Amino acid sequence: LSDRFQITLEVTYLPPDKEVDVLVVRTGIDKENAELLVKFASTVRDKASELGSALRETISTRTLLGCAKLFSKIGKAAIDVTVLPLYSKEGGSNSERTQVQIIKQIVFGD
Repeated sequence: LSDRFQITLEVTYLPPDKEVDVLVVRTGIDKENAELLVKFASTVRDKASELGSALRETISTRTLLGCAKLFSKIGKAAIDVTVLPLYSKEGGSNSERTQVQIIKQIVFGD
């Protein structure tokens, strides 16, 4: 699909404080939980950008918005249904999904 566009723009993620604001304004999530979600996403993004990382995907702001919408209803389980399915569970304890779950546990204290 990428060859259908004549111009390609490279964009980066919003600064964390701005991404928190977007989540709060667009979804109504409280600021504290928005900050945790952005910290979680930023940690996954940083891990995915490391040389040799097993994580091939990052968490888009769009995915984070969907997660934030559900978060106020079902809490951290929102991550399990919006983010985790993006990551492969092949490889067991070394899988992408397991790595993202570990980051979730670190950020949210589970």
